[in-house]
Amino acid sequence: MKLAHSIPFQNSDMNSLNGEVIEESDLTKIEYNSCEPFQLFKEWYRDACNSSISLPSALCFSTASSEGAISSRTLLLRRLDDDGFVVMTDSRSSKAKDLVRISGHISELETKEVEEVYNNEPLYCKIRSHICHQGQPIDWQTHKDRHDQLLIQVREGKKLPMPDHVVGYKLIPDFMDFYYALGMAIGDRLMFKKTSKNNTWETTRVYA
Repeated sequence: MKLAHSIPFQNSDMNSLNGEVIEESDLTKIEYNSCEPFQLFKEWYRDACNSSISLPSALCFSTASSEGAISSRTLLLRRLDDDGFVVMTDSRSSKAKDLVRISGHISELETKEVEEVYNNEPLYCKIRSHICHQGQPIDWQTHKDRHDQLLIQVREGKKLPMPDHVVGYKLIPDFMDFYYALGMAIGDRLMFKKTSKNNTWETTRVYA
């Protein structure tokens, strides 16, 4: 994949001509010759991981309740498969309860799969899963005491098996939208939509 623009940028963002300020403008272009969006996502995700971004795996996860109310929160991408995106969360929270499973786009992982993800989590994530009931009110000092007590026990050899309320989901997309822009260049977008007939992807370039 190459990210190209049509006209080379000048050394400065603005130039002067007869006292008039000349502003730059250009177009970006996403060079990608496949109808498969996952490879493009992997390339962009790899670039993000190699950059100075502190949490490249952070994503905005949105669900809808039965009344149609949209709820969004930040989760971490735990695993990237060839057919979907794996996240892990607390089954007692609204982001788990509001999943519209009849759509077929979200599938719950088997316990064994979730345990594989959980076992690779850093210690603070495992402790969090044991002491946090997401979205519920807390007393900070009580919370701190529970954390410190559990941390001491771990340092003494206590194991932290995966709690029953930890669940994992795989998002199997039928639509993916890629947007790229740079400086004063007009952005470019590629949209991938999965067809219902033969389960392949259709690619469309759209105005950004």
